[in-house]
Order: sequence, then structure tokens, then C-alpha cells
Amino acid sequence: MKLKNKILLPSLSALILCGILLYVIIFYFTYKNYNNTLRDHINGRKSIIEQDIQYLSRSASCVAGVCAGINFVEDAYANYYKTKDLKASRDLLHSNFSKIQNILEKTVNYQPAQIHFHLPPAISFYRSWTDKNIGEDLSSFRQTILKSNAEKSVVSGIEVGRGGIVIRAIVPIFS
Repeated sequence: MKLKNKILLPSLSALILCGILLYVIIFYFTYKNYNNTLRDHINGRKSIIEQDIQYLSRSASCVAGVCAGINFVEDAYANYYKTKDLKASRDLLHSNFSKIQNILEKTVNYQPAQIHFHLPPAISFYRSWTDKNIGEDLSSFRQTILKSNAEKSVVSGIEVGRGGIVIRAIVPIFS
């Protein structure tokens, strides 16, 4: 073997080995940096989503709390408990609540304003956006209503219903 080959082959082999080693090191740190960046981005987005859910839950709780304290709402419930006449009590809510429905739709473009009143344990009493399914038992899939009635407290958060995933707030009505 010539001297040229004795020097060139080990040098070339060492150079190729250094190139491969350098590639592996660069790939490792790039991949590690990419994973860290991706994890930080996901955590940041997760935090924003959690804050949005909390904000929307508080907003829904405010709307529900205001609706629960309106005199005609309390009157409609009192009428139902006194007479057990679902239709007459519901009509009392409807005749008064349509004004609030219009205000919500016109001022904050909340269309349709979906305010849903229930009777214990989880019976549909009045839906502001439809006349369907009045008197329906919701206890099989609306756990927030059951929890709010059982604990006599405000319950809000994400819940899956027939319409999909929704942020809801349930406020018990004491009359």
C-alpha cells in the first residue's frame, strides 16, 4: 500500500465518522429543541383555552344568575309549584322572556339566546329558543342540572349535550 493511501484512507474514514457524529448531534439537539418548542406552544395554547373556558363559564353564570333572580321567573316557578300547570307557568315565562331574548339578540348578537329553565330533578320547563320537548326528562345526560339541584349551588363548565360540547352554567332558583 502506498503512503498516500495509508494517510488518505484513515483521514477520510475519520472525516466521514466525524460527519456522521456531527449529523447525529445536530439532529438530536434540533429534535430536542423542536419537542421543547412544541410542548411550550401546546402548553401555552392549553392555558389560553382554559382561561377562555373559565371566562365563558363565569359569563354564563352571570347570565343564569340574573335570569334566576328576575321576579317573573320566580313567579312562574311559584305558579307551577302551586298549580302544577306546566303550560300556564311556561307561558308566563315565555310572555316575559321574549323581551329579554330580543335584547340579547339585538345588543350582543347572541342568537339565539339559549336560556333553559328546569324543574327538579332535571325536567325541561322552558327553552327560550324553542317550544319543543317541554317536560322532557334530562337526567340521563345533563349531569350539571342534577349536581346543581343536589348541591343547591351554581355549577358551570363544559358539558356534552345533544347539540355537542357546550359551556353551561346552572343556577338553582329558590322561591
